[in-house]
Amino acid sequence: NKTDQGPTIITVVMSKCKEIDQRHAVRNSWARKHEVIFILTDGMWEDVENECIQYGDVVWFDGISKMQESMLDTLLAFSFVELHIQFYDYLLKMDDKGFVYLDDAQSLLGKNSQEYWGICDMLVSANWQKKGVYYEASVLHIRNNSNGDTVFDLIYTEDGSKDTLEVDKIKPHGLGYFISHHFNKCLSSKFSSSKNVSRLISMSVVNGVFYDVLFMREMAKECKVQCNSSGWEWYGNDTLSKKEFIAADIQGGRSMICKFWDAQKERRVGEWTEDNQ
Repeated sequence: NKTDQGPTIITVVMSKCKEIDQRHAVRNSWARKHEVIFILTDGMWEDVENECIQYGDVVWFDGISKMQESMLDTLLAFSFVELHIQFYDYLLKMDDKGFVYLDDAQSLLGKNSQEYWGICDMLVSANWQKKGVYYEASVLHIRNNSNGDTVFDLIYTEDGSKDTLEVDKIKPHGLGYFISHHFNKCLSSKFSSSKNVSRLISMSVVNGVFYDVLFMREMAKECKVQCNSSGWEWYGNDTLSKKEFIAADIQGGRSMICKFWDAQKERRVGEWTEDNQ
């Protein structure tokens, strides 16, 4: 999708076989004018065969156990693009509930090239002091406490205060990022040895759960690149308006399509107003 507006972006969307409505929503909303690849690591080939033939944008990997899915889908996505796509400037990784203004992102990347741009820290909504009220926070560390339970060390966005909460008191959100072709080449080279893959995964797993943000932190260190979140504005499901965000989390395919066209309408009205002031 090379255009006059900016660099070539390959969009990789992580999905599950059963989420066909969500994939249709992505195709018919923010990715409708762009190349997109859906990565599936669950289900049976029969579950996605017709969809794959009809759209040609589904890559399904066989023989991956449920325990391995979350660990390997990121590695497979990066390696697949590097092996099969020769010319691109950036790879965007999102899940099928992510929503991205690709035209805006493309324009920003054209003006200011990046190696690793997007969510640098794991953002969560945290149940502050167990009072049932959720506040946005960044995860500093994920670790096991003295009882062997998984806990998250947090810093709250609003006032900079810190807290430690159990895993059931947080709601992860806002993940997504662009990486350059150069960074992906380095990433993929690290996957050539099964021993190295095991080492990288072990750094990213807490109590059997793979955390993508921990994996990317380690990879950025190994490839000597810095994550930059400047200009990457993320908003939750309730905030979609003119030129206010790059990425969002949209729950439900119908909601994603409706929000997309509502936002497009607001943007056109806003641009018309600016042009006539």
